[in-house]
Amino acid sequence: MLSIVGIYLGGLVGAASGVLAATLIGLAMSVTLGVRAHRIIIPYWHFARIAIATLGMVAALAMFPVTGDWRLLVIKIMGGAAIYFVLLSILYGNWLVDRVRHRFEDGNVSRIAAKPGGKLQIAELNGKSINPTVSFWRMADIRSRNGRC
Repeated sequence: MLSIVGIYLGGLVGAASGVLAATLIGLAMSVTLGVRAHRIIIPYWHFARIAIATLGMVAALAMFPVTGDWRLLVIKIMGGAAIYFVLLSILYGNWLVDRVRHRFEDGNVSRIAAKPGGKLQIAELNGKSINPTVSFWRMADIRSRNGRC
C-alpha cells in the first residue's frame, strides 16, 4: 500500500521509499512482538555497530561523484565493501580477537597435519584423534558437546 502511495507521490523513488517504510514498520512490529510476547533478547549493540559501519560507508561513498562510467561504479562497489569491512573490523575488534583466541586455547584444535597433496593426515581435538574426513560442522558439534563453543 505504501509503495502505491509512493508511486503516486514520487514515481519509482517514491515506490522504493514506500517499500522501505513498510519494511521498517514490519521490523518494528516484529521486534516489539518478539520482545513482549516471546521474551527474545535483541542484540541492540550489534545493530548499532552495523548501522555505524553502514553510515560510515555511505558517507565515504557520498564523496565520490555520480557518473555513468561502469568502471567507476565497480571501484565504488569494491571500495564501499572494503570500507565496510574495515569499519566492522574496528567495531568488532575485541570480539574478533576473543573468538580467535578461544578457538586455539586449551587445545581446542591440538594438531592438524597435512600431507604434501594438501589432504589431512592427522587431526586431533582435545587429544582425541579424529577421522580426517570429518567435516567442519562435525568438529564444531564435538567441540560444543565438550563445552568449547
